[in-house]
Amino acid sequence: MTDYFDSRYLALVGHVQSGKTIEEINYCYTSVTKYKRPVIFIVRNITADQLQLRARFLEHTKIKVELLSLVTTQQAVACMETAGVIILLCNTHQLFKMKQIVQMFSGEYHVCIDEVDFSIKSRNLLSTIDMHLKFIKQNASHILGATATPCALFFTDRTLSRVKAIQPNKRYRGIESLSVNFVDSCIIRKESDFPLCDMAAMDTIYDDFMGRPRGFILHTVVKEKENHYKIQEYLAATYEDLTVIVYNGDGIKVYRKSHGPLAEHKTLNKFNQLVCKYDRVGDYHHFHRWAISDVLQLFVDDSHIAVVAGHLAARGISFVSSDYRLHLTDQYFYAARNTHGENLLQSLRILGCYSDNAPLRLWCSERTWDAIISQNKIIRNIVEGIHDSRNWMADLTGIQITTRPKNPLTRPKLCNYNIQNNRDNRDNFKLDVFYPPEESLDDEEDP
Repeated sequence: MTDYFDSRYLALVGHVQSGKTIEEINYCYTSVTKYKRPVIFIVRNITADQLQLRARFLEHTKIKVELLSLVTTQQAVACMETAGVIILLCNTHQLFKMKQIVQMFSGEYHVCIDEVDFSIKSRNLLSTIDMHLKFIKQNASHILGATATPCALFFTDRTLSRVKAIQPNKRYRGIESLSVNFVDSCIIRKESDFPLCDMAAMDTIYDDFMGRPRGFILHTVVKEKENHYKIQEYLAATYEDLTVIVYNGDGIKVYRKSHGPLAEHKTLNKFNQLVCKYDRVGDYHHFHRWAISDVLQLFVDDSHIAVVAGHLAARGISFVSSDYRLHLTDQYFYAARNTHGENLLQSLRILGCYSDNAPLRLWCSERTWDAIISQNKIIRNIVEGIHDSRNWMADLTGIQITTRPKNPLTRPKLCNYNIQNNRDNRDNFKLDVFYPPEESLDDEEDP
């Protein structure tokens, strides 16, 4: 861990769900206990991310951890003065609040950014979020960023000092461990038809899934919430013994027959602020501001569970129970033809570190699987080529890519690259990355 601190800005790159969060928590623990530095921990702009992260901190450490949304500016400054960890969402409001706190704090601090590539919002790093984040990073004495899909970071941020590839532990189940089942994806688009999903694929998948003694499937679909609820209603009516969970921006809605409530109605923190809330209407149970792992813990003994989700399941969230006994065994993944490679890999939430050897099944189209394999090879080429390099930008241009990308490597607005044929080897390709000019913080205006 000490070698993490020998360069100012380190990027950790590992496989999807391979244990990067534990590395980040260990980084925070070392920063607080050894270097006596507070840590600003930035996560995606999704409340579920910070709830799950706080739970992991409480599980593994005894250091002080605060959510920025639940403390005042003065309380946050006090937390930093006592070398604690502040978790905040990557949005304009919370970053601006954190910037004010940094200006009030006179000591040194470290920054940890989860899904660091996703924190980048513009090609020239001039969006409001980018500018606030740039200020926080520029005043930090050390920065750690972690991701499984680093292309956006490599293509935009020249302040990065070093890239380190981290190896997963022996229990990691990666892409090579998946049993892939091809299903045709023919999305229904008519308003009068059943939800925007492939009915033939659903019947094929769920008939197989329910025919096994136990299973837990993640059903990743389009982002429209009304579609999630239609799928939930259909599955609940079709499969009597299936617990069906919808996970989206409305919270967590569970269909499960129950003789009574499953949780306390509401929980308040010491400031009398709402931490979480539970409602029940018949066999539908609605969990507000709950971590998905805490909800899954309630159903660890259920034989068959399905989670229907859209973009919230795209990255950052682990679909496991709090005690890790329950984990995904299946995933249905529909991807549009133009889905970028970053999203293809991050959406594979079925990957992870598990204590058993239960088979893992991925249901997707053959084209989607080909694009996943292509993206994975390219990222491995890039990361292996610049691992531990002190001159990674120069080394990036010399990397030999063994396959041409089938999809954009990252979000289209961040694709600062061209793919060139290698004149010496026609089977290989090279990246030509062009960086925008650096801008000064002097031009920034606060909202």
